[in-house]
Amino acid sequence: MHQKYKFFIKDCAVTFSKSGFSAKGGNEACEPVKTLDELRSAARVLTRSELEADLCFNVADDLPLAEELFSVAPVVVAAGGFVLNPTGHLLMIHRRGFWDLPKGKIEKGETLEETAVREVEEECGISGLSIVSEPFETYHLYEERGVTSIKRSVWYEMRCDSDRTPHPQLEEDITQAIWADLELVDALKPQAYRSIQDVIGHFLKGGTSSVTSGG
Repeated sequence: MHQKYKFFIKDCAVTFSKSGFSAKGGNEACEPVKTLDELRSAARVLTRSELEADLCFNVADDLPLAEELFSVAPVVVAAGGFVLNPTGHLLMIHRRGFWDLPKGKIEKGETLEETAVREVEEECGISGLSIVSEPFETYHLYEERGVTSIKRSVWYEMRCDSDRTPHPQLEEDITQAIWADLELVDALKPQAYRSIQDVIGHFLKGGTSSVTSGG
């Protein structure tokens, strides 16, 4: 089974994948990981606060990839939306110096879909939302109160039934919430986190995959 996980640490990405690797071959652009000890050593890269460049690991098919990766740090789950209105404009927010998409942490008793819709409604002051895609996952590492955690964000493409003006949730440090046409989206993408750029690219290409592949 093909597996791929991309973790962002600030401006760098660390990718782990299983793609039919064997001792005789594999992706030459990635470092081969053949044993459990090698996998555990590679996974410890995720605990580094600084990286100078992207890294890629091609993991042997018989190794427990997900189990090892998600044991290196606590996992925090969030969900959010890639939201289009009837005229095809994308809902974007500006928070803490970056353009972003609305999302937030899951609450007890919620499904991921319920979290995604609630967070969009709360952060942008809109309603009339419907989910129209399979989930797409991204991962990034962040530090809070001296503890490094993995943020697993689950994204859904949504439709809003109107182009009502969004209102930013100021108490969540959101200073703007706008409907952006595709030309403006392209202009704002370089001012967004790389994981958000991945989300935008995925859904603009019509992505519907639920494969665990983040960014």
